[in-house]
Order: sequence, then structure tokens, then C-alpha cells
Amino acid sequence: MSTCLNTDPTRKANILVTLRYLLALVCLAATLATSTGVASAQAAPEFRLGFKALAEQIPIVVGQPLENEHWGANGDSLQQTSNGLMVWRKADNWTAFTDGARTWVNGPLGMQTRGNDERFPWEKDSQAVAAAARPPIRVIPDPTTPTSQQLHTPVVKAMDEESKGPGVMVTAYMRELDAKWATVWGWRPKKPVTVYLYFDGHRMAEGIASVSGLTMTDARKNEIATTIAGMKVRDRNTGGWAVLMNLNKWYGTDKWAIRTKHLLTHEYTHVMQSDAAGGLGPTWFQEGMAELAAFVEVPEATPYLDRSRYVAGSLDRGDLPSLRSLQTGWQEMVKSGGERGQLAYGMSYLAVKYLSDNVGGMPLLQVLERTGRGEQFESALQSVTGYTVDRLDTEYRQIIPASATEP
Repeated sequence: MSTCLNTDPTRKANILVTLRYLLALVCLAATLATSTGVASAQAAPEFRLGFKALAEQIPIVVGQPLENEHWGANGDSLQQTSNGLMVWRKADNWTAFTDGARTWVNGPLGMQTRGNDERFPWEKDSQAVAAAARPPIRVIPDPTTPTSQQLHTPVVKAMDEESKGPGVMVTAYMRELDAKWATVWGWRPKKPVTVYLYFDGHRMAEGIASVSGLTMTDARKNEIATTIAGMKVRDRNTGGWAVLMNLNKWYGTDKWAIRTKHLLTHEYTHVMQSDAAGGLGPTWFQEGMAELAAFVEVPEATPYLDRSRYVAGSLDRGDLPSLRSLQTGWQEMVKSGGERGQLAYGMSYLAVKYLSDNVGGMPLLQVLERTGRGEQFESALQSVTGYTVDRLDTEYRQIIPASATEP
């Protein structure tokens, strides 16, 4: 028995040292594992609190977070995004986002947008910055102060008895959309905008001919009545813009409100394109931008995802047209109907979505504004975004399979 028990003090000491060493290794391994887990968790930055609230209001403009929020040397809180910089300013406690040219401020009057060379009266540095020896800063007048440029609030009109009930929802959403576009795009209509509501496709077709002054054959009116739910045209009655909608297109289905909001967002984006930039630029670019805006505002509009699947199918078959071919062949593809028409819209949406994901939403409108001032579209596209049509065509194709399942 005594031969099995070792009472040597030196050996006991060595055993204790060994056990302590092993215990230290276990603790070190656990610490490293925890540190690795923390680093892994921190690898995906996210918006939080005020920055999250702002990003949810203008997702196209802000883009994705590239880092987590952190303190700047001056006490401001900062966060880089794929499209610019989030800022919480200690001096006057406002949260904002800037893309380098414009700033969206979530201040005491709610969401407002201004140029980076402008200040709102309530901003603490508005007068100081304007008086300093820096590039001139324009202080934006108080919104209650009359201005020389009249801006217009869209008007919704029910053109038949049946559209009055459903028109209540459309009117409320139009007000919401108008306010949202003022903050997201920094745009309000410079010309009158009227939304005409019908509960019959044929009455809408007659309305389009009457409001626009266009001469239409009976065959064209019948085509509009049976295939089109809404359209933006010039309004000869007001000198502004008109959106005409057939509310009976999907009425009675569970998707009616969703699809109607999607359609109105799409067409109101066309109003903005025409009002701000003269409606110039390739149709595929304008339609893609309108679809992108509609999906961002109404993500529940899932039936329209079929258009992306048409693009994926065409790519798989090896017969996907180029974006350049859309610049001259848009009307032919759309008028042919069926899969080719869906393909044209799907390509436009995915290409513009890819562009927006990489450069931001505001540059889309800036491209059209420069085109409206007389610059060639491709020159404006490259100057503002750094992309050519051919580069965009090559790169957006790489994300088609993944994009085909997303709005």
C-alpha cells in the first residue's frame, strides 16, 4: 500500500505547477475563443438608434453601413455608409446623412434636405458659417416665408362615383408620398399635378385622350383600357402633369392596395423625372428608376418579382439583350407584350438597382437633371456615377441570379 503513495514534496510541487499551467492554457483558449466570437460578431456593422431611424426613412439615399457608429474628435458621432456619412452633431443635437453634395437632416421640423452649401435657420452655425471667410453659405428661408417659386401639392380627383370610396386611400397615400419625395429626393412639383381616378378602363382611356390632347384610335383606346392600369401624361388643362389610374384593375383582390400604391409611386416618380429633368434620358433608365422607387416604398408588391425571373431565364438561355439595345429597342420589346415586355422592365429595374446599390439613389436623379440641361446621357452617367452603359451592362449581369429573388 505504502509503495503506491508517493509523499515526495518535490514531486507534489511539480504536479501542482503542471496543473496550474494546464489550467492557464484552458483559460487562454477560452479567452481566445470569446475574442474571436466578439470579433466575428463585430464584423457586420449595423445602424442603431437615431442612425437606424434615419436610414429607414431614406434607404435608397443612405445605402449600407460600412462601419459601426463611433465618436469623432470633435464630439460628433459618425458612421460611414456605402453612399456617404451619417452624423449626429453635438452642437445642436441633430442627426443627418450627407452624400457629399446634399444633406438630409432629421431635425426639429422633421426630415428636411438641403445642399451642403446651405443651412436651415434653426441650425446653430447657419449665420456664423455664412459670415465666415469660407465658400458662401445660403441660409434657407423659413418654410412659412413666401418664395418667388411656387411649389404645388398634388390634387386627387375622383372622375366617377365608383372611384370615390377607393379614392380615399389613394388621396392619403398621395399626401404621404409627396412628403416623402420632398425629403428623399429634395423635390416638390414646380408645376400642377393632378391624379385622376377612374373605376373603368375605357373611361380612363378616354380621359387620357382628353387630358393629354392626344389623338387616339379606338384600337389604341381599347388597348389602354384592357392592358394599362395607369399612365403619366402632360395635362393640357393645368399646364402641368397628370396621372390617370384605373382603380378597378385589381379591386376586390387582397393585393389591391399594395399594387395601387406601387403603381402610384411608379407614376409619381415619372412626374418627378419630367418636372425636374424634362423627362429626358433613355426610357429603360427612367423605367428602372421608377420601378426601384416603387419597390423600395412598397416592398410588399411581390407579384412584380416575376419580371426579375424573366431576366434570370433569359440569361440562362444565353439570349439576354444588352442595355444598349434597350436604348433603341425599348418600345419594340414592350409593345410585343408577353415575356419580352416583362423582360424589358425586369432588365431596367435590375440594372438601375445595381447602380443605386453601388453609387446611391440621388445620383440617378442627378444624371437625368444633367441630361435635361442638354448633356448627353452617357456623358452624364459617367460623370455622375463613374459607370458607362457597357460597364453597367457587364457588372449587373453578375448579380442577376441573386437579384431575381429580391424586390
